[in-house]
Amino acid sequence: MPRSSKLTGVCWLILVLLFFGNICRGEAEVYQRHSLAARAHSGSSETPELRAEKRRVEDLIADLGSAQFFVRRQAEKQLIGIGADAFDDLRAVEHHLDLEIAARAQFILNSIQINWVRPGDPSQVVKLLSHYGELPVGERRERIELLSVLEQDWGLAALCRISRFDPSPVLARQAALAIMNGSRPLAEGNVGSDEVVLREIGDSLRVPIRWLHVYLAELQDPSSVAARWSHLVDEEVSQFEHDSKETSGEIVFALLRHQLALCKKLEQSESAFSVLERIVSLLSGDDGSSRAALKFSLDWIRDYQQWPVLDLFEDRYSKMLLGDRQLLYLLAAARQKQGRTDQSEDTARQAFAIETDDNDRRSIAALQLLDLGQLAWAEREWRFIIESYPVTAVHSRVARSQLATWCLHDRGEDQEAAQLLGEYCDAMDAKPLVNSTDRIDVRELKAQREYYLACDLQNQGAFAQQRKHLEKAVHFNPRDPDVLIAMYQLEGADEQFRDATKLRIANISQQLLNDIKSLPDENESKPRVYNHWAWLISNTEGDYQKALKFSLRSLQLSPDDPSYLDTLGRCYYAVGDLDNAILYQRQAVELHPQLQTMRRQLEQFESEIAAQKSEKNN
Repeated sequence: MPRSSKLTGVCWLILVLLFFGNICRGEAEVYQRHSLAARAHSGSSETPELRAEKRRVEDLIADLGSAQFFVRRQAEKQLIGIGADAFDDLRAVEHHLDLEIAARAQFILNSIQINWVRPGDPSQVVKLLSHYGELPVGERRERIELLSVLEQDWGLAALCRISRFDPSPVLARQAALAIMNGSRPLAEGNVGSDEVVLREIGDSLRVPIRWLHVYLAELQDPSSVAARWSHLVDEEVSQFEHDSKETSGEIVFALLRHQLALCKKLEQSESAFSVLERIVSLLSGDDGSSRAALKFSLDWIRDYQQWPVLDLFEDRYSKMLLGDRQLLYLLAAARQKQGRTDQSEDTARQAFAIETDDNDRRSIAALQLLDLGQLAWAEREWRFIIESYPVTAVHSRVARSQLATWCLHDRGEDQEAAQLLGEYCDAMDAKPLVNSTDRIDVRELKAQREYYLACDLQNQGAFAQQRKHLEKAVHFNPRDPDVLIAMYQLEGADEQFRDATKLRIANISQQLLNDIKSLPDENESKPRVYNHWAWLISNTEGDYQKALKFSLRSLQLSPDDPSYLDTLGRCYYAVGDLDNAILYQRQAVELHPQLQTMRRQLEQFESEIAAQKSEKNN
């Protein structure tokens, strides 16, 4: 399905990664010299060499506070020379009562040359970590994000290194969180991953390293670490509340989400509710607004079906929910998913009945309902907006387009859909257009109107008339995939029309490919363009494998979008993989159970696989 119901896309950064050369031969020797702590942690007993090195570091740190400048300066130089093996001891005295020791320790930490690249690192990691220590904080954060999405566990060791040695406490924490929340190999219990982590983090007492030790224990026995996580989260929240520069709201929120996931895993409803209470408290704005936190909480409860938590949550925040249309709809959607249909409908009616002069909130609520797959409730809001606004108002245009697309056309009521859009288009034609955006919007809605009229004629078997309206539609919007697909599939079309349609598809396909190349991944239009190309090709002709690849990419950029899942089902069907076609089509239907077009495509796939099985049995 080419039109996404998502309001925003999950966005990823795209960087051009330059190869900085192979690891020099001497690096292995440097790494060997600076890995005493790692070897000690990996199982070697503490040797006299290690004990002597540790005493030497302690003595040099003490010398940083010497009354003699020469002694202080020599200690500083030697600690910089020792490098990574002195890192943890220096971190421990960053806030020493002796300000001289504290200041020099901080200077040395920023001066130590860490060997970010190690022998055996995959080439992708080498590219990302080359000159890592010289990069500004913003670019180092980008590298952390890219390391976290590398295939398999290629970025794991590097993220551990950053957690331990990055001089920025915030970046070190973000690297640890990337391991905890995004490392597939660890989550899957991949053999050897825990050894990689332990080897890299050593016996450091740095905060993110403590998190990783508890996380490794959690993977073995989740019930054993609940209290330890509570203590660590309390420490981090306290830091945040005291405006510490070592953490941030983003980090605290990620840590609380991890604690929330653990509560779910352990089926601790009251503990989960307590975490949500803390989230609501921390995320409340200066004006006392806590809508974002309440929305997150309701989304989490619904997504993970935590119904005991929902009861506690509703009791605690009922006053805040009752006056907010969007939050009431979220509560209604949760109750419906729970199976409490009557209560769900009552709550949805309460949400609709909230009186306000600000109909922007109705428009936002309707789009939210579309994302939730609650089309009946969304339709009620759209119809109210259409009746409340002048025909040419922006809110009227959006409501008419959404109602026509997602409700009327989906139910086969194409005449009403075309009429709804026609009223807007005719009214706009009767007034001067003030800007180019208005012209584009009108042309796109005119194309939709003609397309819906063509669909109505197709259902009547009037294919010659259908063709005329499709030709009008493609004139108004040459890039609409649904129009091009209908032209390609038009019954009774002559060869000239078919050849012209194929040429149109090839031209638009190339335009979309150009858009894909030019748009960065963080652009919110990028997943939509991937989806449009995949939908167009998988329903007509072309490179079906590329269509499948692009469809998968759209879902990487905008996960769980039901429209994109619908396209993915069609792409698997196009390449002949009916099992996966049914798998992903069912996911789309589960997310948007009221959409008939998605159900019809699922029924088609299921019917064909049933026929195949019947043929094999016979």
